[in-house]
Amino acid sequence: MRYLLANLFLLSISALEAQQYIPRCNFDSLYINSIKSHQFVKLIENEEIAFEKYMKNKGKSEQNSSIYTIPVVVHIVQNEDNTEMVISDDQVFEQINILNLSYNALNEDINQTPSEFETVLGNPEIEFCLASVDPMGYSTTGITRTITSVTSFSTAQDNIKYTNQGGIDAWDTDSYLNIWVGKITSGVLGYSNTPTANIPDHEQGIVVGYSYFGHTEHDKYNMGKTAVHELGHYLNLKHPWGIGGCDSNNDFVTDTPNSEDAYFGNPIHPQVSCETNDMFMNYMDYVNDSSMVMFSQGQVDRMQFALLYYRPSILESNGCGIPALISEYDIIHASESEASDGGVHIEIASGIPPYDILYLQNGDTIAEDVMDLLGITPGDYIVQIIDSVGQQLTIDLQISFYGNLIDSDNFESYSPDSLLFLQTNNWMAFCQDTFAANIDFISPYEGSQYLEINGNDGHNEISKNLGDLQSNAYDLSFLLYVPQARSASYTVYNESLCSDTEIAYQVTYDDEGNGFAISTGEEIPFNFPQGQWFKMSQLIDLDRNILELYVGSQKVANFPYYSGTSDAFDSVKLSKIVFNGLIDTLPNLHYFLDDFKFILAPNSDLIDNEYKIPEKAVLYPNPVSNILNIQLPDSDIIAYQIRVMNSMGQTLIPRNQIQGGNLYSINIDDLPFGLFYLELSSKDSRQILKFVHLDD
Repeated sequence: MRYLLANLFLLSISALEAQQYIPRCNFDSLYINSIKSHQFVKLIENEEIAFEKYMKNKGKSEQNSSIYTIPVVVHIVQNEDNTEMVISDDQVFEQINILNLSYNALNEDINQTPSEFETVLGNPEIEFCLASVDPMGYSTTGITRTITSVTSFSTAQDNIKYTNQGGIDAWDTDSYLNIWVGKITSGVLGYSNTPTANIPDHEQGIVVGYSYFGHTEHDKYNMGKTAVHELGHYLNLKHPWGIGGCDSNNDFVTDTPNSEDAYFGNPIHPQVSCETNDMFMNYMDYVNDSSMVMFSQGQVDRMQFALLYYRPSILESNGCGIPALISEYDIIHASESEASDGGVHIEIASGIPPYDILYLQNGDTIAEDVMDLLGITPGDYIVQIIDSVGQQLTIDLQISFYGNLIDSDNFESYSPDSLLFLQTNNWMAFCQDTFAANIDFISPYEGSQYLEINGNDGHNEISKNLGDLQSNAYDLSFLLYVPQARSASYTVYNESLCSDTEIAYQVTYDDEGNGFAISTGEEIPFNFPQGQWFKMSQLIDLDRNILELYVGSQKVANFPYYSGTSDAFDSVKLSKIVFNGLIDTLPNLHYFLDDFKFILAPNSDLIDNEYKIPEKAVLYPNPVSNILNIQLPDSDIIAYQIRVMNSMGQTLIPRNQIQGGNLYSINIDDLPFGLFYLELSSKDSRQILKFVHLDD
């Protein structure tokens, strides 16, 4: 160990000699740079001490064979114009099989190992499985596919590993081996880093050029051995020659003979350097795929140590386990309180098929083993799903009707002799202990009293809980009275925890009669009447993320509704409204509130000349009875293909190409009633949108 510093220094001096070949990977250049760092050298010293302890303990322990299992995700990143790159799922399966054969000493060509090296043949006993569970717990094939405009990815920039640079971000590298496949800089077949490399955790993994992934038609590297080689680096193996020369510590493996340099092509044994026969058929050399066939036992010890020392969490990953049973759903509310035109669509996002599905009402089974339940009345329903391994999921659903009054308050039931916060839990102080609003009765718009919010009375942040809402559309309205030269404001929240608030939008009224609707930095002005009661209403469409704002019957603003930072299915989009004073000074804050109503409403029917077009396409009206409009994204794409499918994936309206304009309509009269999917695709993107066909 005391010679390690000196040996590494001598190796760095010989670096120039190691640059006389075109590398199969760029490991040598990365390693040469690393050993110039005293910190890295110290890290290697500590690693060697830990490895010696590991080997001593291994020698003392019982030799019980243990198989190490590593979950794998393969990221296929393909340029849109590269027609030569065709990586099928079968090719991915082949590559995983090649890894399993090579890392369990089951490859047929292992018999090419010369007899003098048979005594040091090693079996890593490492198995690789394509992930069956993604980082969110959903079922997965373990294969991702990304279309990119990048023609070739740089090994220096490592941009294939970044979504914002045309590649794709890694899955959790503590739980998955990430393998990226794409077109990479010419001159290397692939690349990876050791666990000790000074790189971010999300860059851990291996990259393989698409021409060398699995069985290919390449004349030299066509047997999937590039991935085998790069995985050796991932598991802390170096090249047998180190960085050149004949030093005994060139790869820190005792049973790989000292080697002066890399071998290429298909050498004939024996080949001699450093006064010994070289192990050029080792997976960590640079020979053709047909000539690399084995690991040594010393390399196996190093790899198994690296797994336990550097990557233990990947051995505990559930990446190849059973995916959780997860279901998403869409609700169609009834048109009236007694109507039988409600429905629900179940979409099982994860689990082990086949599934048993039961729909229950009042304890009775009303349907089973269908994804769509239509023609139902408002009420409470239960959906029970069981997958083939016995996982169970129960979903409680409430079918309501459009126009249903969810919440209201006309302030008639409170006493004007006491502060409001002392009389009810329906109105709460927001992130404070109390609020100063009170009940007043001078000149009410209707009834006999209303809520007064006056900055002169003290602090006022008054909140009304709307529920943790994720979908549907809602009509939120109330009466306001803002006296002359006074101001008012309110805020609607996605997430209203005081420690982590997310604002959907704000509305302010200043002392000169100017109103402003504010969302994500956009400010839309409007006028409002001072010194008189007026109705303020808003249609909040959580399904389409649209907000329509009205003063009386006049629409004064519409813009995209900010639904929060999370795009998960069950994320909360609407939680609370807070009446507050966000403008001017507290003495100017003075307004009255009455007739608060919160009603379930149909989705917005805005079209392109009324609504700022979002990045994704929008279908409207939805539900629809005959003509379905497709509002296309505002982009440079001039050609789309559309098709309509049922919940089984069967095509009901074949693909049609549409060109020009942002609005397209299709007649769906011939479709049966129920839920359907519209696929919208171009050379750059693909969207799946849901719509419901109802009887008019």
